[in-house]
Amino acid sequence: MVRTLIPALSLILILSLGLAAGAADARPPGRDAFAHPFSLFGTEPFWSTQIRGGRIRHHDDLHDLTVHARGPVVRGGRATWTSRSGALRVVIWRARCNDGMSDRIYRYQAEVHIDGGTLHGCADVAR
Repeated sequence: MVRTLIPALSLILILSLGLAAGAADARPPGRDAFAHPFSLFGTEPFWSTQIRGGRIRHHDDLHDLTVHARGPVVRGGRATWTSRSGALRVVIWRARCNDGMSDRIYRYQAEVHIDGGTLHGCADVAR
């Protein structure tokens, strides 16, 4: 009985250590993960936003603007860029996203907060 129990306990210990190591690797991404230019877009309504360095360019039916931005500030795996005036805020996080109009899957979800409203969409590293 003891001879059978020791290998079984060893296997349980090895598996639990492997799971614990995997959990340590599941930390949210830090600032370096968002140190790229990004392209964001959404449908219903159609909108697009580009983040390049310290600038955000946003276009939708009501807005066509380019602003200087601070960020990204990364907390809990979400990166946030905020215009210096605070009127525009962009949030991106790593999660699968589909635009609802194609079969393409994007690596990031996005929100654009502007004029008291929130636009939801997808994002990816700009090409």
